[in-house]
Amino acid sequence: DNYATVASSAISLAAGESLTVTIPVRVKADVAVGTDRIANAASASSTQQTTPSWAVAVIAVLTPAIDIVKTASPTRARVGDTVTYTFTVRNTGNTPLSAVSVSDDPSCGTISPPSGDVANAGWLDLTETWVYTCSTFVDGASDIVQNTAVVVGRVVSSSTTVTASAQAVVEVVRPN
Repeated sequence: DNYATVASSAISLAAGESLTVTIPVRVKADVAVGTDRIANAASASSTQQTTPSWAVAVIAVLTPAIDIVKTASPTRARVGDTVTYTFTVRNTGNTPLSAVSVSDDPSCGTISPPSGDVANAGWLDLTETWVYTCSTFVDGASDIVQNTAVVVGRVVSSSTTVTASAQAVVEVVRPN
């Protein structure tokens, strides 16, 4: 796409001088899925140099994404039994994520700090999988305990956030 053309007879450059033109461009939301780079070409010419001089800049397209898988152990329990929930969080995008947090509803209590922060940077890197756990007692208020976890992560040095959710179900076994 042609985003801008800068042409003017008023621009005059002496030998050794330069001109910088900055044109902010927003990446369209409909950029094809899987596109990780965009190339932008620019040219300059003058009345003295009619053959354009070209330069190309390539920028990375950040596509942040996060995934969570939640499991319960055991998946069948009696009233008073302890159920441990495991939350496995992966960065499925192409940029590190910070401020990653997991919440649980209904709450199973205190969620452990994550294991798996290999670089120990507090960022969920592209190759890392973080695992959280928490445990709770089965209260017997219903025959099925359906529990939802939500993970939120923020793109490093940005206010952009990504979220994902997952559920686990525990069947409450009652005596006959």
